[in-house]
Amino acid sequence: MKLALLNSLVMTGAGSYRAKELTLMEAKCLVRAYARVGDVESYIGHASTATFLSALLGIPVTVNRQRFRQRRDQPVICFKLYDRVPEHKELQVQDLKTSAYAFFLLQKID
Repeated sequence: MKLALLNSLVMTGAGSYRAKELTLMEAKCLVRAYARVGDVESYIGHASTATFLSALLGIPVTVNRQRFRQRRDQPVICFKLYDRVPEHKELQVQDLKTSAYAFFLLQKID
């Protein structure tokens, strides 16, 4: 099952979920383990976020604005921004570097 990358902490459908906050190192290790076998799918919708995550995680992260539906037991790494973005502002990489953020491992359990 592929590891998905999302740019928000969101439930993609009805069900029960478990979310666990990850350190940057934990997120890197998990992503790299899946990337070694080509099992990472990006659902990052903004170019600046994809560029920022590529640098943080050490793998190429592509922009993909397709709809994602998480399957049961599928691991998802969510990039969560804590700062509120002003309406109609597109964040640049420099904005992301100075923003408060966290990574979460989201699993759909039923």
